[in-house]
Amino acid sequence: MPIVKSVDLKWNRNALGEIDERYKLAILKLGYMISERAQINAPVVTSALRNSIRVEESPDKSAILVKAGGVVRSGTDSKGRKIKRYVNYAWKVEQKSSRPHYMERAQREVMQSDWIKECFKGITR
Repeated sequence: MPIVKSVDLKWNRNALGEIDERYKLAILKLGYMISERAQINAPVVTSALRNSIRVEESPDKSAILVKAGGVVRSGTDSKGRKIKRYVNYAWKVEQKSSRPHYMERAQREVMQSDWIKECFKGITR
């Protein structure tokens, strides 16, 4: 019978952590590219909609989200109280407005660019 030999392969946890962190930063950069395009594409009346477009991490930290609408913090008043503005019309504007599909168009424009090279340089070839 042949002698069975084994090979131990050990994880380099430091190297894996660095790859994981670079990947997260690349995805975050991609999210910001999409949010910047969405802000440019969004119709402007008061700038509240544009100001509501943001990049967030999902609650379970499994994804990066580009969002529009919700509560927009716009600063403080003369007494130091935070001023909040609720933008509840982001979806309606996305579907029906003078410039519809600002978020969808932003994603499409970024995906048609050289986003892999821009975001993942040094990670992929």
